[in-house]
Amino acid sequence: MISLLEDISQCGQKNTNLYMMKTDNGRFIIAIPKIHWSAELKETDNAEQRFEHIHASLTFHMYDGDIDMLANNITSYTMHYDEYIY
Repeated sequence: MISLLEDISQCGQKNTNLYMMKTDNGRFIIAIPKIHWSAELKETDNAEQRFEHIHASLTFHMYDGDIDMLANNITSYTMHYDEYIY
């Protein structure tokens, strides 16, 4: 299992920590404790699939901020680390 920590910030938003764990069975577990949110993604999903899953999860969680921007940021981080790790 590989654990990663990123500090993310959006325009006009507070900084927060994004925790990502890449498991040995090909999944990402991502979490933002500050908003009590987490999700699990498949390593095999492309960027669009990851974005849709994150967006739906944040919407279901009733996140009050800019869901599109946050989902894009998280998707970018997962794609970056996917390439970096392998």
